[in-house]
Amino acid sequence: MEAPGRQQSVAIAVRDRNRSARSHDQPFSTSRGREIDCEQVHVLDLKEGRIVRHEAVRDDVTMLQPLGVFPPSPAVALRMAT
Repeated sequence: MEAPGRQQSVAIAVRDRNRSARSHDQPFSTSRGREIDCEQVHVLDLKEGRIVRHEAVRDDVTMLQPLGVFPPSPAVALRMAT
């Protein structure tokens, strides 16, 4: 039994898989026609029905490669180094 005045905390884990394939003719398309496929895990701590903490584990590199952002182009890499 829980002590009086003490709030119970609940943790929820959510696993999410994002898939997208867009072509150049779609508005706001940046994937250059390549498929994006990546997974994420989110852990939410709830107290009294409200989210009090959020942590995420995701593979940003896998998501950025089809977008053409990673690895950076030689020009961008040079700007980052200086």
